[in-house]
Amino acid sequence: MNNLIVLNKENEYFVDRCFTIELLYGGIYEIYENCEGDALDTLIDYFEANRDRFKGYFFTDEELFELDNEDDYLYGGNCGTYITFQSHEVRIKEVVK
Repeated sequence: MNNLIVLNKENEYFVDRCFTIELLYGGIYEIYENCEGDALDTLIDYFEANRDRFKGYFFTDEELFELDNEDDYLYGGNCGTYITFQSHEVRIKEVVK
């Protein structure tokens, strides 16, 4: 895979599963977690911790308030943060190691 970013590699020894999350125009990430939901939470926390590098990935409060259907967008992480990617723009796949 090109431009693969590996997150939380240290979890490799504590969990049995690994996922790739590919975001349309947003990169490909390999994440070691127990389930897809936890992997998505880890990814959103990564974006949140590096907000200055991922400015276009977050809604302003005003934009979030004006959304017609926020359920179409991805959210998660420790703060329940919405990001600007819709569910049809993400592919999550379990990786067999």
